[in-house]
Amino acid sequence: MILLLTTVPFIMMWAVPCFVMVTGALLLNPDKEITVKKIICRYVFRISIVLIVFVSIFTISDVIADKEKIGVTDIVKRIFYKLYTGTSWAHLWYLYLLIGLYLLLPVFRALVKGLDDKEIKYILLIYFIFNSIVPLINQVSKTQTGFYITTNSIFPFYLIIGYMIHSDRIKLNMKKSIALFAFGEILIIILSVVGIKADNSIITSLLGNYSFVPVVITSIGIFGMLKNININKSNKFILLVDKLSFGIYLTHLAFLRYGIRFGGFNPYTHGGIIMIVVIVLLVFILSFLLTYILKLIPGLKNIL
Repeated sequence: MILLLTTVPFIMMWAVPCFVMVTGALLLNPDKEITVKKIICRYVFRISIVLIVFVSIFTISDVIADKEKIGVTDIVKRIFYKLYTGTSWAHLWYLYLLIGLYLLLPVFRALVKGLDDKEIKYILLIYFIFNSIVPLINQVSKTQTGFYITTNSIFPFYLIIGYMIHSDRIKLNMKKSIALFAFGEILIIILSVVGIKADNSIITSLLGNYSFVPVVITSIGIFGMLKNININKSNKFILLVDKLSFGIYLTHLAFLRYGIRFGGFNPYTHGGIIMIVVIVLLVFILSFLLTYILKLIPGLKNIL
């Protein structure tokens, strides 16, 4: 059971890359007018406010839950420290990534508008080699190459390829998408089993990295699959989940943190896998309902 539950996070590593690819698909379209003012005043400002609000809420709630007796000044200092260093609740790291991508949107938009498909594919290849292949070689060989590119992150790769696939500048049909997804996931599952059984920290650290080659392959595959699925846009529930998804992401960890950590509840000893499934569904429902309620509040409606 432990092996299965440990493997699940690895086979779900495609989630964040797909979010970034969706961002690229929506915001890199040259036909969509997005000015620097709009980027700063709308996108960056919104995420910054979300960060400030939720870092403050989570910091204060932790102080209360831990029964710490500290003054208001110390709480404010802690909030600023956690906000600046990104050391608040773990899932908020994605917001820092999002702000960085937003700030560089003019560069990426100019790139996809000004370059032809062959030049963009070349850039994607360079990103893939230096941010996915080279780190893998370094990890396996336990050496460090002297070669690098200055934009050393895999996420611009996901941003650009999301737009390229969405706009059909890179054609990826359902069969190819399924093949990529299946191939990547099979590799991840095999490596997970081998790494966990052998207690190999190198393999498990690679599996938890968004730049790991099988993760990249899986992410591209599932994005292609979703792109080729004809979803009924009149489905009210899907539209509502889409509308509330950002708030669900922000609030879901609170139910896990306070229900399991502070509530002293151990799902492994109270039902195992079945209980894990129940918790996942319950957390989704509670986060869904909480976000729905929060969006009724005027101030929060515009940022969630």
